[in-house]
Amino acid sequence: MKQTVYIVTIGLFLIIAIAPLVYMFGVSIIAGGRVSFSLYFTVLSEARQLRLLKNSLLIGGGSAIVATIVGVGMGIMLYRTDLPLRQVFTFLFLLPLLIPPYLTGAGWQSLVSGEGLVGKVVWRLLASGENTLPAFDISGLAGAIFILAISYFPLVMIFTGLTLRNIGAEMEEAGSVMASPGYVWRRITLGLSVPGILTAALLVFIFSIGEYGVPSLMQVNVYPLEIFSRLSAFYDDRAATADSLPIIIIILGSFVVWRRYIVRHNYTSLTTHSTPSRLIRLRRWKPLCMVICLLLLLISVLLPQAEMIRKAGQISSFQRAFDTAKEEIANTLIVGVISATVLVVMGFFIAYIIERSKGRGGNLLLNLVLIPLVIPASVLSIGLIKVWNHPGAWNYVYSTVAIVVVALIARYVAVSVVGLGIYVRQIDKGLEESAQLSGSSWLRTLRKITIPLMRPGIVAVWLVCFILSLRELETAVLLCPPGGATLSVRIFSLLHYGFNELVAALCVMLSGFILVMALIFWLSGRRLLRFS
Repeated sequence: MKQTVYIVTIGLFLIIAIAPLVYMFGVSIIAGGRVSFSLYFTVLSEARQLRLLKNSLLIGGGSAIVATIVGVGMGIMLYRTDLPLRQVFTFLFLLPLLIPPYLTGAGWQSLVSGEGLVGKVVWRLLASGENTLPAFDISGLAGAIFILAISYFPLVMIFTGLTLRNIGAEMEEAGSVMASPGYVWRRITLGLSVPGILTAALLVFIFSIGEYGVPSLMQVNVYPLEIFSRLSAFYDDRAATADSLPIIIIILGSFVVWRRYIVRHNYTSLTTHSTPSRLIRLRRWKPLCMVICLLLLLISVLLPQAEMIRKAGQISSFQRAFDTAKEEIANTLIVGVISATVLVVMGFFIAYIIERSKGRGGNLLLNLVLIPLVIPASVLSIGLIKVWNHPGAWNYVYSTVAIVVVALIARYVAVSVVGLGIYVRQIDKGLEESAQLSGSSWLRTLRKITIPLMRPGIVAVWLVCFILSLRELETAVLLCPPGGATLSVRIFSLLHYGFNELVAALCVMLSGFILVMALIFWLSGRRLLRFS
């Protein structure tokens, strides 16, 4: 039974997540019955490729740099100082990461317009008797970088804070004997935090360079938009595959550089005798730090959300929005529940295989699991179209919302595996071995011992996967069949016709769903952790 479960789980993962990528690139290099790379040379030699490459690198690199600067500062402030309300701020700063970036972008576009909250204030300051409102527009590279940076800086904040928390106090105390506090912080504290900071910066770069919604909203042509155009306007999936090659090379190259840097340096920060680091006392700087936190919270969450609520207007707008998008809301909830459930089940067994396997097999499987997460969603969508868009039984999946579920499973299985793997690793093998020696079967051992001990992790990972499903746009916009659109796709389609009351109400509803789930995650997580 155990081997059968292993084979079925790994087989499903390979079919859902890896086979589309392999098949996509295999088909793209076959021309006239033989292997040919002429398509890649033709597509990648086009004049606009240089502009696409420049825009993609600027958005990815610029967002990563800004998010890293802000995230490191907030990580230090919330994890290593005695700032009041640190836990509350930590939760609130997770919201920009959970809310889809294109919603934040739409909110800020409306904010700085002549009728927006910020635009009106600026107009009153600059008005000189004219009745015309000055035009403010954040579209372009700078606007895209700004929106992505305020959306992803919490990722850097979390990674920085966790690495800072794991630095033993004895290391800082030993350094302070020979050097100034500033030198100790710069060379020891922040120096030992480099792995977490670089990892978060790499993730921000990967997510930003593969982003579709924000560049489209800000009218910046990048590779994900070019891929979408090839598919939707010209139905040229082979050229779209060729367009995906530069972005894959960039991501893989970034990963190699990150890996080589991390391996060459020693960042050991915890020993058997480590003690928790002491918090920095802010003293007279405490009010300034509170103001900085409130200002950043205002920019990243409160202002865009307040603008959406203001734009939506009366309750009747929400009623009309609900009546208009009933089908999309139902599709979103169905897709989210099914995707999160399947991700938890598949993620549990894959994590169990990785953590309990011996040799290199577990590491190989983990590397395969991570591939769909770092590959841009538009590239993964091409592979899924190539595999599932065929007559017969395949079409029953491709012509329904099931294809969106498949895409979400392929893209976020790494999140489930990594999250549940932490809990599997914490359970002593001896507990399972003792149960099996007593005559319990493997499945009964999992049901009676392993899974109950992992209950906090299972609930937390399910909620995270559900939230990710609610906010997903990149795969859904390419794969949603007629009548199977999700709320994200409906909102994004309507945004191109203007940010009116109906669109604003739909944005508030989607944000509300996500915020409610985030609150449930936070409250249930604390209760389950106390229970465990």
